[in-house]
Amino acid sequence: MSLEKVLKRYPDGRLDIKTRGLRIFRISTFVNPVPGKLYSGGDVEFLENDFKVERQLQHKYIFYLKEVLQHLDFPGEIPPDSTSFAFAHKIGLTLREELDLLMLTSESDRIHFLLEHFMKILSVLKATEKAKEKIRQNGHVKHLDPLNF
Repeated sequence: MSLEKVLKRYPDGRLDIKTRGLRIFRISTFVNPVPGKLYSGGDVEFLENDFKVERQLQHKYIFYLKEVLQHLDFPGEIPPDSTSFAFAHKIGLTLREELDLLMLTSESDRIHFLLEHFMKILSVLKATEKAKEKIRQNGHVKHLDPLNF
C-alpha cells in the first residue's frame, strides 16, 4: 500500500487519505481503531498473483475493453498491455463483481471474468444507443408538418 495524497487534515490529528494498493492481499485481522491510535489496522496475508496471459487473450481483452469504453465515452488511450485492474472501476462492475475480480489470483482468470462482463454489458450499451437514436429521430418527426412533406 502506498500513500498517494492527504485529502484532509483534522484538528485532532486524523487524516483523510488516498492510497494505492500495490499487491493483492487477504485481511486476516482487522481492528478499528488500533488501541492508542486514530486509525484502523490489522494483519494481512499476501497472495500470489500470476500476471502471465496468452497474447491472443490479451488482444481480445483490449479489443472488447476499447469497445466498452467507447460506448461509455471514455476519452483516454488504452495501452495494449493494460491489466485487468487498470479499468475495472470504470466498466460498470457492481461492488460484488469488483470484489470477485479482486479475489482472482490469475490475470487470465480475471480477463475471462471481464470478457464475460463485456459480453453482457455490450448488448445493453448497444440497445441504449439504438434507443437514444430513435428518440432523436422522434424529436425530428414531431416537428414535421404532416400536410407539407
